[in-house]
Amino acid sequence: MAVVVAQLGMVGFCGSTTDNGQGQKCVQSQRPLPTSSCLIVFPAPPPRVGVQNPKNECTMSQNAKVVYTAKTDTTGGRESGASRSSDGLLDIRLSTPGSTRIGTNPEQLFAAGWSACFESAIALAARKRKIALVADVRIDAEVDLNLGDGGYFLSIRLNVRLPGVEPNAAKALVDEAHEICPYSKATRGNVDVTIKLV
Repeated sequence: MAVVVAQLGMVGFCGSTTDNGQGQKCVQSQRPLPTSSCLIVFPAPPPRVGVQNPKNECTMSQNAKVVYTAKTDTTGGRESGASRSSDGLLDIRLSTPGSTRIGTNPEQLFAAGWSACFESAIALAARKRKIALVADVRIDAEVDLNLGDGGYFLSIRLNVRLPGVEPNAAKALVDEAHEICPYSKATRGNVDVTIKLV
């Protein structure tokens, strides 16, 4: 059975702790996993590339170039707020799941952002490998907002459809996409991520 590994600082997972060989304690999840289709569960990786400054904050490499900056203004929080982008293309109301107020929530926005970025990463990996993708590529993202003893935390599932792609090739594309997708990089080692080919 596949194994999910998360950093010990992540709450909500039960299981035994092990040392990952880099001086970090890890906890092995014992949550049941789906068995249908191909299931890919990614372990916590080595520390991210970056420069540790004296305040122990990770900064970008000096070789990095900012290609785009998204700017939004949010007021009111997730319960009854609103967010608007600086260019006006995003203009939404926020509400808590289950409330009567019309609006979306941060989890839906995160699911949309990650799935869109991940699909582009798959397309990039496919071009590098000269694998043709049909127009029906689809990613259904599920973002859970969980509450544990240590507070709120997220877990994510990406259900990927790559019709017409041979299973081994599809798995290779998903593996590479998870390595290069900026959302995957940003959350790596911080959240429980399950990616399934359906």
